[in-house]
Amino acid sequence: MTPKVSEEHKQARREQIINAAIDCFIRNGIHKTSMRDICQESGLSVGAVYLHFKSKEEIIEASWKMSQETSRARYEEGVQIGSARGTIKSWGEEYDARLRHPDKARQLYPQLLAEAFRNPRIRENIVQAWREVEQAIEEATRQGIAEGLVKSDADARLVGRLWSIVQEGAIIERLIDPQRDVVEVVRFYRMLLQDHIFVGGPKINTQSDMQGS
Repeated sequence: MTPKVSEEHKQARREQIINAAIDCFIRNGIHKTSMRDICQESGLSVGAVYLHFKSKEEIIEASWKMSQETSRARYEEGVQIGSARGTIKSWGEEYDARLRHPDKARQLYPQLLAEAFRNPRIRENIVQAWREVEQAIEEATRQGIAEGLVKSDADARLVGRLWSIVQEGAIIERLIDPQRDVVEVVRFYRMLLQDHIFVGGPKINTQSDMQGS
């Protein structure tokens, strides 16, 4: 009788394969990486890898999803804070952390954007991630209006879109050119955002100490 494999073991194997694939993608590029390369990098047999993923495309998609898990968890923590001020502060700190120290999966982002033009599933996943951020910020802005912290005429939808566009653009710049100073741009953006939408009084300080980033 074949022993049952626990879900924890299956998940560990999947993460082992994904991490190996990401190392290959970063080192050689997505298109130059083969399934055999991934098998060799992971130390697993071809059969073991195909047991979890049917194709390289499935691994690419899983790599993107892995990069979103930490961010999504932090956004959910922010929602639990219960106030627009605390929520946006929490999300700003999560973004700062990604900007300072992008994880391996996030380092694939420029390649995945290029892949999105030929792979509909990757495109769908990326667009969904953008929309999740936009909608979360939009909801927090509407909550701020209800709390009297945000100006009543603030366009919550556009605030969400602007947040998403600026943060994604800064991360791409940072990944492609690590010497590029994106910190001052992010800080200027936050100053404009706060001055435009928040009612007078203490500003939301989402500026982490990014010196040496």
